[in-house]
Amino acid sequence: QSPEAFRGTLRLDLMGTVLQDMRKNQASWSATTAARAVLQSADISTSRSNTETLEEIKSCWERAPICTSIVITFWQRYLEKFAGCMAIPPPDLRPEARFAVKQEVSYWNSNAGGWEKGVVVEQVMEGDRLLSYNLDVKKGVSPHEVRRRFDDEAVAKKAVDLIRKVVPLKADRSLPGVLMKTMKACNWSCISQVPQVFRPVVKLTQQMLVPMVPGGVPGQNPRLSPGATPNGSPTGPQ
Repeated sequence: QSPEAFRGTLRLDLMGTVLQDMRKNQASWSATTAARAVLQSADISTSRSNTETLEEIKSCWERAPICTSIVITFWQRYLEKFAGCMAIPPPDLRPEARFAVKQEVSYWNSNAGGWEKGVVVEQVMEGDRLLSYNLDVKKGVSPHEVRRRFDDEAVAKKAVDLIRKVVPLKADRSLPGVLMKTMKACNWSCISQVPQVFRPVVKLTQQMLVPMVPGGVPGQNPRLSPGATPNGSPTGPQ
């Protein structure tokens, strides 16, 4: 189970996007990757810039997996997207803050589940009201989904910092024992079963609502003889 300090901010929408991304890059278990895990360290470099470190981490996602690769790749992909959301300020919808034509911006690509770069080509207006932006890469982008072009290094730093705190390993060279030891050191919890987030809904039929009595049929007391009431007295006038 993910670290408690991190668990309260989990976003299911980003997780769904990560799963879609991973389905596009499915591959079979790799003996080459297994050999790499035995021969090379899974530690993430500390001597490069954040942008270079993030690119190195991401390159490991694309290699054929072993069993541990799935866990590491999922969480690192999620953390990268989560960092992008955290590093971006809320939208400024004031008229004086509108983006001008030819201005470089960042916009939220819902299909990719991340922020991408673009340039404003046109402001789509209705009177004095801004409806959307047409960008060089996409038309009709909502003003809520456009931000001033942000610093790639700042976003990379946030992503790398999160990865170092939560799952600081290369996805293409981590043995199971190394993964377990690292996760415990990063405050992951080992639980005996997956928590039940949603309780199953069981629809009861009318027959299921009738209590079953051993040796009888639903709704009938096998101890009652014909003409008797539940208290044992005969039916009819007393």
